[in-house]
Amino acid sequence: MSAQQTNTETAFASRDVVMARAADLFADSGYDGVSVREIVEAAGVTKPVLYYHFGSKEGLARAILQDLLAERDARRRSALSSAKDVREALAGTAEGLIRLALERKGAVVFAFSIWFGSTSLKELLAHANEHDCAVKDEWLEFLGRHGIGAVAAGRIVRSFWALMLHEVIKIGQFPDVPVDPVHLANEIAGLVLDGAMTSDTEQR
Repeated sequence: MSAQQTNTETAFASRDVVMARAADLFADSGYDGVSVREIVEAAGVTKPVLYYHFGSKEGLARAILQDLLAERDARRRSALSSAKDVREALAGTAEGLIRLALERKGAVVFAFSIWFGSTSLKELLAHANEHDCAVKDEWLEFLGRHGIGAVAAGRIVRSFWALMLHEVIKIGQFPDVPVDPVHLANEIAGLVLDGAMTSDTEQR
């Protein structure tokens, strides 16, 4: 391995460490309550390293959120592309998002603190509604291709994201409570799909 490759890998490793430590600090004390000095001390790096990767504390916060949302999208799309049916798509997406929340609890709590709290970073999530509408349309298109009518598809999407939000918030609030991602994901998929189909049948 060349010196250049080693330096590049070290740079990316330090970037990941800074993001992880900063996410935990932001989750515990809030974005406005954490200083750059505290972040670099927790990450074991110098201020120039932080500024090299992120430009500023706000740039670091932006990177944490963008990385979390990008990974969320990647796991959802992977589940949708590999699923053989709707139930498998719901369970696969749920499992991927639950595992992501477990792996990045600090980032998840930080994101929720912005969505629901008072912070100077509100503008960083100004695009969230537009993004969520695109995700909703992606789900509706997928469900339509699998023979789910528009009314039932809308109910599935709303129920699924409501349950996922509830479970992810619980993971952030109670980090020491054990979670079985596979069991929970299948439970969510069953509740959502069976409930939506039952309601659709009853209305006919």
